[in-house]
Amino acid sequence: MFAVTSHSRPQLDFADMRAFLEHGWGELGLRVAGCWRDFNDRYFDGRLKPLPIVLVATSPHGHWLGLTHGSRNGHGTHRIELTHPGMGARLIADRTTLLHEMIHQALVEQDVNPHHDKEPGAPRSRACMRR
Repeated sequence: MFAVTSHSRPQLDFADMRAFLEHGWGELGLRVAGCWRDFNDRYFDGRLKPLPIVLVATSPHGHWLGLTHGSRNGHGTHRIELTHPGMGARLIADRTTLLHEMIHQALVEQDVNPHHDKEPGAPRSRACMRR
């Protein structure tokens, strides 16, 4: 899922991103940061910019596992949210959810339509098939 916002994105490096996740979620946060870095190197040639990844307890109406927030004003992706039921529980969103959200991030950073358009030629559809 992709949400549009209008504010500028923070400038982080990977150490900031990793520290943000570790501070909030300890070992789980470190694993999420490591997975993001691995996917960035493996599937995006290291081009994605580090960003806040937030683990949230619930999603609106319980219908999404991940959400990417980006802007239409050229400021890129602001954050990725992954669902987590609470302390001591497993992360509900998994590695495939993170990769899905990173595809949205890549499209936003390329200034390409990141939405869930259904037609096979849509940018997100092509990106998913290329991965």
